[in-house]
Amino acid sequence: MLWGAAAAGCALAAVRLGWLYSRWIRPELVNAIVGRTCLAGEWSRALKLCRAGAESPYCLALSDVLASLVGPDGKNRPHQPIFGLAEPFDEAFSRRVKRLEETQWLIWLAALLLLGPVLRWSQTLRTMPHSGACTALFALGALLAVGSELLAGYMRRASVAAGAALVPQLTEALTLWSGKDPPIPAPAPPALPTGPEVKSESARLDLQIYRGDTLLEERPFFNKVLKIGNLPSSHIGAGEASLSRMHALIELGDDGTAQVIDLGTESGTLVNGRKANKASLRAGDELRVGELRLRIKQVSAAKH
Repeated sequence: MLWGAAAAGCALAAVRLGWLYSRWIRPELVNAIVGRTCLAGEWSRALKLCRAGAESPYCLALSDVLASLVGPDGKNRPHQPIFGLAEPFDEAFSRRVKRLEETQWLIWLAALLLLGPVLRWSQTLRTMPHSGACTALFALGALLAVGSELLAGYMRRASVAAGAALVPQLTEALTLWSGKDPPIPAPAPPALPTGPEVKSESARLDLQIYRGDTLLEERPFFNKVLKIGNLPSSHIGAGEASLSRMHALIELGDDGTAQVIDLGTESGTLVNGRKANKASLRAGDELRVGELRLRIKQVSAAKH
């Protein structure tokens, strides 16, 4: 009974801690990318980058704020909010931070399993065989439970502080771009003549994925944003221990252009053997992220 309660309490507390950690993305890193992108007038790209980190409450809140500034499609010119940015930030964070409480019931259940038996059968625990090991297991569960709540509190405070730090950058970008059209993309090709129906095809990126000299996979991608990292939601590298949780992004344009953006990782992203924060990609280029090599086989523009 006591061993089972201790093991179950430890497991629940560990699940809660792991769940929180999987949704943690450094807000200062997000701020650096979003602030720089908005100052360049690329509002739709900033919104798209935030939505790529949809598991993070901070990225979700920032997506809400950007969508309120530029419209749900991310293509409208930005407009200054009437009462400034502080109020939209506070509202978005108050709403999105509730995601951190979705699994809080695990902690209450873990506390019941860890504290209940100890209080009820404390005498039995002291006299039972291997009581030291069982006590250590209870203590470990308690530490995991406390650690998860400390992490949740830190994530809340860090998100609020990072939002406040980003307000001046976004305000400056809004002052610069309000009333102006953002950078104009290349004009769309002329309409095709009337005739049989022509189906459109998205832009395509063909990749070969290697570990060392071993080919792991070769496949096409049609996503406009490819997430590279060891998060389960990543398109490339999910569960790969040598990668950061969000390691890099590959953006694929309809015109057949592609570029890689490193997300501030320690090991970095190498493009053709050189470390790069941001670089254009073309057929024949090779990326190295962690222990994986990604070879660009072909980049194709969208067909209409």
